[in-house]
Amino acid sequence: MATSIAPSVSGAVVRELRSVEETRRKVVDRYRVTPGREGARLHCDETPGISVRIDASFAFSEADARRLGPRVILLDGAGQFAPLIDGDAKLYNLDHHQGCVRAFTLATCEQALVLVAKGLDLERGSWTLYVNEPDLDAVLAIWILLNHRRVTQLSDTAQRVLLPLVRLEGAIDAGGTETAAFCGVPEPALAEARGRLDHLYRREQTLRGLVDLDASARTAALLRELDSLVFAESDWSAWRPVEEVYGNVELSDELVAVACRDSAGIYDVEQRLRERWGARLGLIVLQSQPGKYTLRASGSLAGVSLAPVYALLNAIDPAVDGRPAAQRWGGSDDIGGSPRDRTSGLTPERVLRAAQWVHRRPLRLVRTTARAVFASGALGLVAAALGIALSALLWLPPAIDSALELAILGFAALATSAGLARRQARKSLRVPGWRPPAGRAWLALVPVALACVAVGGAWLPARIDPDAPALAAAAAAALVAAFGVEAWFRGWVHGLLLLSSPPRSSERHALLSPATLLSGALYAGAALIGARSSLDGLPETAAACVLAGLALGIIRERSLSIWPGIATQLAGAALALFLLA
Repeated sequence: MATSIAPSVSGAVVRELRSVEETRRKVVDRYRVTPGREGARLHCDETPGISVRIDASFAFSEADARRLGPRVILLDGAGQFAPLIDGDAKLYNLDHHQGCVRAFTLATCEQALVLVAKGLDLERGSWTLYVNEPDLDAVLAIWILLNHRRVTQLSDTAQRVLLPLVRLEGAIDAGGTETAAFCGVPEPALAEARGRLDHLYRREQTLRGLVDLDASARTAALLRELDSLVFAESDWSAWRPVEEVYGNVELSDELVAVACRDSAGIYDVEQRLRERWGARLGLIVLQSQPGKYTLRASGSLAGVSLAPVYALLNAIDPAVDGRPAAQRWGGSDDIGGSPRDRTSGLTPERVLRAAQWVHRRPLRLVRTTARAVFASGALGLVAAALGIALSALLWLPPAIDSALELAILGFAALATSAGLARRQARKSLRVPGWRPPAGRAWLALVPVALACVAVGGAWLPARIDPDAPALAAAAAAALVAAFGVEAWFRGWVHGLLLLSSPPRSSERHALLSPATLLSGALYAGAALIGARSSLDGLPETAAACVLAGLALGIIRERSLSIWPGIATQLAGAALALFLLA
């Protein structure tokens, strides 16, 4: 990664940076800084299960630190409490400031080396290192933890570089420069360590002078510099990097899914990723070219199944618009991929999130149904209250007043569903309904849905006068209501239930899914409340509302779109108006 140099940097600094770049060419660049919602994270390609967060505001109490979750290591002041090793909670505070005698306590870098030498298991689960000030003591600790595999297998030459360096920096940081001569490192190793430490201090000062480098980028540069001091070129002979890694997510406490891009085949990429993740590698999302993916269940014996992943991807991919096998995600239970004859509309990050949703999220169908019922009831009450308030203020004719109340309900449903869908999209998972309909299999159910909507489920004002203004108001209200009702019940409610129920194969739409049954029941209840029929015709109206909800739900799943439902609602309202006239 090239370092940009600000125009104000002096010629001496430019020469210093060029020297850094010359040294860096001897080693492999394994360190990456990636942005995130909570701030930038620093990773090492060789140990991707460990991430580093650097922020000057980090100053956690012990209670705050325990709320950060498991597998947390606080470095050099990020934890404002005594040094701590809690193996049960997987919380470690490597510090020599608070709650200890500083002169008698190892510095942070030495504490990190002791933990690695004692066998701290950094291979299991995802670990986060928290740092507030990346001085050399903290940077050395970060380097040791990120390179824990190599640290335990260092050559004699590398040990003679690293160990005196850590001991000398630890002695100076904990006890001051006057203790350096008593750190236990014999001459001439001490002189060599002093030279290397002075070299690192100069590099650190040079990097601090670059205003366009943040703390994470500056730390990554120092980590590369440490690589160049400790490792020889021969240490990288077996290193085979993946061309680009987009990210990873946890499928379970033991398994991860990784998304990457590489020109090699999936099995070669799998071998290279296993060198980094080991037995934790559960699923690979390999992008060979934009929109073309191969999925490989590397941990199939550990419970990773691709069948439910295909089903969910087919539901959320905007480019999947047909039933033929070549136009949808599919394959065997351990290897498959995106549609063969077209490119996917999903990013690697969304494919990862879909896989995580299937394998990590519990099936919360009951909880989601309760949420949908509560939201539907609250929306109806708010819209009704608003309609009554406006009617009292405007003093409109009864027919137009009734149309206004229905239009308010439809507009509220449309606006609320759009807002909730946008919120869901920020989680990288959304079942898109605002898209052209797919295939033609759904057309067979349109007459059934149309008849049921016209008989009992048509969203028309409760009162319709035969004069032109009332008819126009009724038509406008039906138009707004059709959009709002379908956006709510077939858009947000149906989509939410799809994500919270077991993913189903795209070829099984002849069966009623849980999403269709539950969203159809909610729709039928709402339609029956607003039905125009008398008590004498209530059974027929109720049957029509139920059948309309089920038919519209099946149409929604077969077409992957809410537009056929909107068109059916409009046609049903027009037919009902014609019959009333």
